[in-house]
Amino acid sequence: MWGEAPKTAYVSPGTTLRGNHGRTEITDLPATSQAIVLTPGDSLVLLRDSVPGRPAVRGLEGEILQPATISVTLPEIFDEVRVDHTIWLDDGKIGGVIRRAERDRIDVDVTITHARAAGSKLLADKGINLPDTDLRLPALTPKDLEDLRFIAARADIVGYSFVRDETDVRELQSHLSDLGGERLGLVLKIETRRAFANLPMLLSSAMRSRAAGVMIARGDLAVECGYERLAEVQEEILWMAEASHVPVLWATQVLESLANKRAMLRPLDVAGRFLNA
Repeated sequence: MWGEAPKTAYVSPGTTLRGNHGRTEITDLPATSQAIVLTPGDSLVLLRDSVPGRPAVRGLEGEILQPATISVTLPEIFDEVRVDHTIWLDDGKIGGVIRRAERDRIDVDVTITHARAAGSKLLADKGINLPDTDLRLPALTPKDLEDLRFIAARADIVGYSFVRDETDVRELQSHLSDLGGERLGLVLKIETRRAFANLPMLLSSAMRSRAAGVMIARGDLAVECGYERLAEVQEEILWMAEASHVPVLWATQVLESLANKRAMLRPLDVAGRFLNA
């Protein structure tokens, strides 16, 4: 059945529609992803509970009556963040400063400091970066350890996201050895300030594997280290990897701005840069 309404109508599963050609009942309605618009100066509340986010509630004069809220899928960060720590959302498109973060509270208050003047849209399932926060979280989650069984039996290379220091590398190598995966190559994804600072020891540990490589995660690194330092940071990674005879994948978000402009690119531009591969 197809219907039109001259005014806004709210329907829910179970609603009965009647028309000239019969009647029907609305079944489950698919969820639609909504955007939360944030502007500089707005407040945003991060929640531990897994509940749908909602935009701010505003008064007749546009004043905020209730701030926008979003839930975080990694609630452990609530125990680590502190007041005045910076926070970036959606690969640095939206930034803010934490104004309240108490251990016994179930939420964190953020003041938005970086967004478009007209408002930036925040969609679901976007990443969060906390460059000032030392997150003491395990690099390998229980889900990662479960996946390693499949990887060790079938894959050629294992990529390691959010690696921080040589202890993380040795832990992964130990698990792979227990699973008979010593033959696998290892690619370290350098995407945090801490991983960049520990890169010499990371390379030294990774080279204990049969084959090792490095991926430069430009998007996260730019957020973590600052966009003004990105060129310098990625060049230093390339130099250290070259000195270690380790191949580098220079891949993440290299062409995003060009792709958005529908630019025509030569195949060589898309291939990325490898050293001593």
